[in-house]
Amino acid sequence: TIASRVVQSFGRISRGMSDHGVVILTGERLVEWVLIPKNRGVLPVFLQKQISLGDAVSEQADSIQDLLSAAEQCLTRDDGWIAAYNDYLADAELENADVDTEHLTRLAKSEAKYGHLMWHREYKKAAKVLRATLDDAFALSDSTGAWHCLWLGAAYQMMGDGGSAQEMFLDAHATQRNIPAYPRENAQVSQAAVPAQIIAIDEQLNILADGSIVLPKGLDTDLAYLGGSGSPAQTEKSLRALGQYLGLNATRPDNEHGTGPDALWVADGQPVLCLEVKTGKDASSRYQKKEVGQLSDHVQWVKDHIGDTTIIPVFVGPVMPATDTSNPPSDFLVVGLEQFKQLGDRLKAALTDAVENALPTTLRDTLMTTFSKRDLIWPDCMNSMEKYTLRDLSVVRN
Repeated sequence: TIASRVVQSFGRISRGMSDHGVVILTGERLVEWVLIPKNRGVLPVFLQKQISLGDAVSEQADSIQDLLSAAEQCLTRDDGWIAAYNDYLADAELENADVDTEHLTRLAKSEAKYGHLMWHREYKKAAKVLRATLDDAFALSDSTGAWHCLWLGAAYQMMGDGGSAQEMFLDAHATQRNIPAYPRENAQVSQAAVPAQIIAIDEQLNILADGSIVLPKGLDTDLAYLGGSGSPAQTEKSLRALGQYLGLNATRPDNEHGTGPDALWVADGQPVLCLEVKTGKDASSRYQKKEVGQLSDHVQWVKDHIGDTTIIPVFVGPVMPATDTSNPPSDFLVVGLEQFKQLGDRLKAALTDAVENALPTTLRDTLMTTFSKRDLIWPDCMNSMEKYTLRDLSVVRN
């Protein structure tokens, strides 16, 4: 839908083969969308090349006057500009769209059918339709899955199934923080007295009508691939889920945007964990120069999107040095996946203790005590993990 709007907007200044003009893109979200390779890949070939040229011109410009000068050359049909334009478009590389149209079509039909059934108050059928494609939604992106959880929760709520509705609402908020948390009827201690991490953990636990507290149903399944049995993509999902259950804002930027780290853990005012998953590497190989550059690029992405904060860049994979031609920064770390597995086991044990010993009104206090006792408060929980500086590993190897 966004791609079609972009195409239509560009078409406003070009009604015939002799037309020419300059398009200026403004607005951070629009510019970011256009610059993501997988988004640009669904645009027409000719438009892809024009946007790529515009990006190159913008990168070379040092001031607004430089941009105005470039626009003037285009509008006055400067011979040098026309020659450079034609040469660039002839050589410009295209992005691969790699769009699974069958997958997207299945989701689109599911959403449309859900909306139709909800409109006609056939809530049970609407829930069944959306539940059948919930895994497909999460496979596309975590944000898509989160919104499907929210819609599914609405269907359950209209059916009168409050327990299932609350479960879906909790999953939606835990996966996508911009979706509001499910309101709790029981008053808790003041939020100001409890760290945001503990509040986020509390909001993922289900309090039943009888006052009992239960763990998230997907806890074991979501963390299953920390044991090393999954593909890199499955491992990324479990690492994101681990951050989520720890009460952090955990995302998969590369999955969502086509760029950025494989997993990202963010907590306001605290260090940010930038994870690059390399669990598929052979234990006898090394971290390549290209991989070191890739992690550096992702660190810059975090700076651009999160702001000025402390970033912890980590390769999750075998403990090995970088190649001799690599020059890793001094803060690049290597952490074995088994360390995250141990962290996940401590987390599950702490959550189990908390729900067994807390009342709804004491849950946050109990979580705070339990997580502090088990060293699970972020970022202190990183201290118990065995981690290695990539540069030091390379020096020892050399």
